[in-house]
Amino acid sequence: MAERRHIADAAMPSVVMEGFAVVYHAASGATHLLASPVPEILAAIAPDRGAATLDEIVARLRADYDMDGGDAADVAAVVAERLDELTVSGLVRAA
Repeated sequence: MAERRHIADAAMPSVVMEGFAVVYHAASGATHLLASPVPEILAAIAPDRGAATLDEIVARLRADYDMDGGDAADVAAVVAERLDELTVSGLVRAA
């Protein structure tokens, strides 16, 4: 069985304000204030980058941001937790 792939909701404009990403999710009508690393995770699976597995998301984050010294397993655990939360909120879906 293939790993689950995730993608950000395509209709999700956002604005950065005082260190938070303010995201209006049109499908639910809800506005979310997101702190790091959530905006970075959403950027890693934005529609222009395509869906990705957990391992692919971690690799994209490592390529995009200076993550020297961070254990890949620790990063993957944090990303997995945030993906679960994002899925429940409707900001991320299985591809």
